[in-house]
Amino acid sequence: MPAEQQPPARLVRFAPFKSRAEPPFWLDHSSRKLNELRLDESGSELAGHFGAGGSSEIRYDASSGGQSSSGGDEGGGARAARRNERVRAGGTVHSLNTVESFKRLDKNRFLNDAALSSILDCCRPSAGEEESDPNEALVRTACVTHCDLKLNRTVYWFAYPALSPRRGRAVAYSALGRAQSRLGDVWDGGRCRRLAGAFHSFRIEQESSGSGVVWCPPYFILLTDDDGGVTRCMSLSKSNYGSLSDEERTTAMFGFVDPNSSTAGEESNELQPVGWTLRNLVAYLSLGLGLGGSDRRFLSYRSSTALRRIELDNEELGGEESHGFEDLGRDDGGIGRSLLLSITIPLAVDYQWPATTDQASSSATTHEYKCVGWELNQNNKPGPRSVDLRPLVSPAHLSRQANDLNLRLMKWRALPSLDVGMLSRLKVLLLGAGTLGCNAARTLLGWGVRNMTFVDGGRVSYSNPVRQSLFTVDDCREGGKFKATAAAEALSSIAGQDVRAEGVVLMIPMPGHPYGDAEAKGVAADIKRLHSLVDEHDVVFLLTDTRESRWLPTVACLATDTPLINSALGLDGWLVMRHGPSSTLLEKHREDTGDDNGDGGGTKQHPERLGCYFCGDVVAPDNSTRDRTLDQQCTVTRPGLAPIAAGMA
Repeated sequence: MPAEQQPPARLVRFAPFKSRAEPPFWLDHSSRKLNELRLDESGSELAGHFGAGGSSEIRYDASSGGQSSSGGDEGGGARAARRNERVRAGGTVHSLNTVESFKRLDKNRFLNDAALSSILDCCRPSAGEEESDPNEALVRTACVTHCDLKLNRTVYWFAYPALSPRRGRAVAYSALGRAQSRLGDVWDGGRCRRLAGAFHSFRIEQESSGSGVVWCPPYFILLTDDDGGVTRCMSLSKSNYGSLSDEERTTAMFGFVDPNSSTAGEESNELQPVGWTLRNLVAYLSLGLGLGGSDRRFLSYRSSTALRRIELDNEELGGEESHGFEDLGRDDGGIGRSLLLSITIPLAVDYQWPATTDQASSSATTHEYKCVGWELNQNNKPGPRSVDLRPLVSPAHLSRQANDLNLRLMKWRALPSLDVGMLSRLKVLLLGAGTLGCNAARTLLGWGVRNMTFVDGGRVSYSNPVRQSLFTVDDCREGGKFKATAAAEALSSIAGQDVRAEGVVLMIPMPGHPYGDAEAKGVAADIKRLHSLVDEHDVVFLLTDTRESRWLPTVACLATDTPLINSALGLDGWLVMRHGPSSTLLEKHREDTGDDNGDGGGTKQHPERLGCYFCGDVVAPDNSTRDRTLDQQCTVTRPGLAPIAAGMA
């Protein structure tokens, strides 16, 4: 047998992690990609967590990712953030912009870039640098994704970086003694309970030390006396190990919280696979503590029941006797399934791979060390997985997200300053539900406007549907529906419940049109109603047929200082103009007066404003339909002009 080879039966088998990302995690990630990350592929914070004994499952959820899992006490949230019954795996998630870049990604290099530097810095810090915490640096996770925001589908691949010895130098059990023993078979119940007590006290000590730790430490040093009895657990670090006496170093065990509780091979006395976290622990002992080549004992800490969350306030009040061990009963505390391992630690040089040429990197040591750890897919082979988010959300949510997708994509590159939220809150009044009104409403819908009110007193006629896109022939039957209400109903059916559309049946009073005494009261009510509608909305679109119908709304907008967009059509021409304060003057007024609301402290008056539709008139508006033929009474417009004018408006 070649010297480089080891007997396969003595090699340590590691159980790889299996990711379990909860639906809120993917929904949150997709939302962050659309609204925050956009084109950024540099990576954002990621956190997973696992327990002691299970199926090597590491979970990702919205509450354990990002800043909420950092373990801080900001805002008094330490109690809510406490997860000391779980082990945290920190890392980064990189959301790539195209599926082609996902496929082209150099996966090995990505894995090395994700964690290699932090692992090596922990194992062998540079001179003068403070020692990093092995509990954070050695338990890492990484993920690369591509979010198809149109199809609501995400392709992803999780990884759990672990330093790997070069070929032929795998981690192996010791040739002397028993390689693996079940704790409950070699320790009595009393020793198991003392171990559980020592680990419980260790968790309390870690959290009450003031270090801000709110997760269960994945690694620890277990000290025993001459008879093999457990004395205490202490945090894994070079300084703690260096403070031990020679005798303590000889008898000490290195413990790790094992996420794997598989009993495969237990009955046939085969060696069981152990948790993936042992890989980096062994590398740390070789590179960091200089224990390469020696035989060391390890404790694979497993529990038949999940670890209990420790509420520190209760522990402080109850003292030593309140650690909760009375709840464990008279058995071994649930840790009898833990394993005692005897492992030969590889030499430090065993982790050095032959150097390779890397044209893309200026570092000569980039590939002297390598990481492994890509997750297996559903076919038990290395490869990505995918998740379809459509079944996870309601049709209303899908509709709302699809409606806003185009606008939010504009913010990525074309219009970074576009305020989508402001557009969705904007209340728009559309005066006129004809050709211009229908086209303007559809265009506003595309810009994310969700609150619209139509004002029109006419009914849908059979000549309307071919030019007015919100109506159908069914709206013309039985005298025709009112245009305002029919347009509002059509808008809601197009965009769903997310749109709040209302129709107000009202004839705009016009100068030059005579009204009798019997009509005066109704006209006065219409004027009051129109003024109220203008005042209740943020912007008004004036889209009526005649010149004189624009006069009263223009006056009302002037009185309430409401911005007004005026659009009018001719045979082969069109007009779009804006009334009210200019945006430049408005911003200057806000700066000068300190008025962030732009209302002048309760009034809507500004120093300067734009001219209106009637500023150039020398005579008052008159009845433009009097003594006119039909083609002169109607707005005869070249087809296709209305969408252009509405789009410009």
